[in-house]
Amino acid sequence: MTSIGEVIKRRRTGHMRVYFLTYYREPQSELLKRFGLATDCPLVQIERHTAIEVLTMFLHRGLAYGRELMPGTDAQGFAVWLLEQFQTEESAFYTNGNWQSNLWGGWTPCTTSTFDGGVIATSGGLAACIWFEDED
Repeated sequence: MTSIGEVIKRRRTGHMRVYFLTYYREPQSELLKRFGLATDCPLVQIERHTAIEVLTMFLHRGLAYGRELMPGTDAQGFAVWLLEQFQTEESAFYTNGNWQSNLWGGWTPCTTSTFDGGVIATSGGLAACIWFEDED
């Protein structure tokens, strides 16, 4: 069985935050605040399959130098597992950049770190934030 701790330990660089919270359809700025992210971070909505791709990318490689942190198949398995609670039609997914399957797409920082990105997911009464940070 996979655990959040196992996923974080396998990454071995930067910081990874994982939050699951009760979601009351509050404004986006309030949700960002609850996740410890900048309240003015402009998020873009993405499809579930794209959210899995974004998480896979961040789990697979470090943000600062693009160094492989775990095999891509393991990263994809963890990404699917992390989002398994968000499979209904009402599920929504957000990120802070246009990652285009690589770490160097355009993005807007949501933290004070040099590099950051991740996925926020909402569905019914649940919200999750899986966010990555790294320094150069």
